[in-house]
Amino acid sequence: LLSMRAHALGTPRVADLKGKRIAVVGLGVSGKAAAKLALDRGAHVVGVDAKPGLPKLEDDVELAQFGRDRTSTVLGEDAFSVLEECDRIVLSPGVPSNNQHVQRAARNGVEVVSELGFAAECIPATTRVAAITGTNGKSTVTTFTGQLLEHSGASNFCGGNLGLPLSKASFVLRRDPEEYEALVVEVSSYMMELPGNFHANVATILNLTPDHLERHGNMETYGSLKCRLLTPMMEEDTVLLPNDAFLERLAVQAGGKAKRATIDGMPGVQIDDETKQAYVCLPSTSNCNTYDLEPLRAVGKHNLKNAGVALFLAEALNLGLDPSALQSAIACLEAPPHRMMVVGEHEGVIWIDDSKSTNVDSSCAGISGLARPAVVLLGGMGKGSAEGLGFAKLVPFLQQHRGVVAFGKSGLEIEGELLAAGMACTCVGKMADAVDLARQMAKSGDAILLSPACASFDEFNNFIHRGKYFAELFNKYTS
Repeated sequence: LLSMRAHALGTPRVADLKGKRIAVVGLGVSGKAAAKLALDRGAHVVGVDAKPGLPKLEDDVELAQFGRDRTSTVLGEDAFSVLEECDRIVLSPGVPSNNQHVQRAARNGVEVVSELGFAAECIPATTRVAAITGTNGKSTVTTFTGQLLEHSGASNFCGGNLGLPLSKASFVLRRDPEEYEALVVEVSSYMMELPGNFHANVATILNLTPDHLERHGNMETYGSLKCRLLTPMMEEDTVLLPNDAFLERLAVQAGGKAKRATIDGMPGVQIDDETKQAYVCLPSTSNCNTYDLEPLRAVGKHNLKNAGVALFLAEALNLGLDPSALQSAIACLEAPPHRMMVVGEHEGVIWIDDSKSTNVDSSCAGISGLARPAVVLLGGMGKGSAEGLGFAKLVPFLQQHRGVVAFGKSGLEIEGELLAAGMACTCVGKMADAVDLARQMAKSGDAILLSPACASFDEFNNFIHRGKYFAELFNKYTS
């Protein structure tokens, strides 16, 4: 692992893939970034996507600098037929590694790696890497960690599953290996299906609850993929895990030699919700630093823990940061969009966008951590099992609030589960109807909280589209 990263440092612009034919499967943001990196490494790149009508790589202005004769694109149902003609395949996160065409190419000797693993081949040995995964909270912790480093004077790349593909950082590092002192990378279970030589110096698995089981099949597989982060870690590395027996078993099976620390334990990070203090203790030292989280502007008690974990990661990267600089940076932390984000206030009512909460456990964190009464909006396409959608779990926290409105495709089922658990709920059709009713229910000093606990695809393109529409409704009613 380190030798490959050291090689990248010693020869930042080496054309190590010259003469190779690389298939990049999935031509979204990650795929295009991987294609650019492959071209920079000297490869001929074949873009592959089952969607017809997508823009072709050879027509991309940004890629034209490498020569149009080194790019080609195959689209449509038969696009995957070219995979066996290639030397390597780079998969975008949205393409399952068990795709039958990818599997057949692999059986015939074609090397397959994820975009994450492909990008990792170009990370210099001197660049520190923090990896953040888990079911919920990983985008916020990734963002907080990057912001802590930035405001403490440490140059860093913050991305991965968060939005900026790691290939973008690798492209920059090939030109200047010292551009970033650290890479802060959000890692999804999709990325860890074929992680290649991705190696983090510091890693955390924040939590593990059912999600993405339509792709991974069961919790054992889902959790094991997360724990692959641990396997290549060395004795000088550090991993931060929650106190979870199931996850601990999977972590032991994954192996790795990293020093262990615990969320809500020592060594590790502990949060005092009452005093809003974080206690951070690294396993490599007996020193414990205390941070005052009172200046944190992000809404919700769960963000106290997110900030505490970010502080631990920032310290564990061993960049020589002064704790006083990290303390000063806490006031600058901002949660990423659509995660308990305050849209605005009107007539004493705060509107909060938590559209990123696409499962019950994620919504539970936001709903339970909100200090003021709220009208909570739940709905969309529920992620359930044979036992139901699991919304009864929210009842103890919903009872602290003003009321609940369900909406969308799973609205009636959500209403039924809550009513059966003793929680009053009104079901309406679409999200706009839910917002309209919430405006009538909310009183001055309350909040209207969009924390759907569902996927968005019944009415929207994604959670971002849903969150933006919520903001549009706020502007409509307040203009």
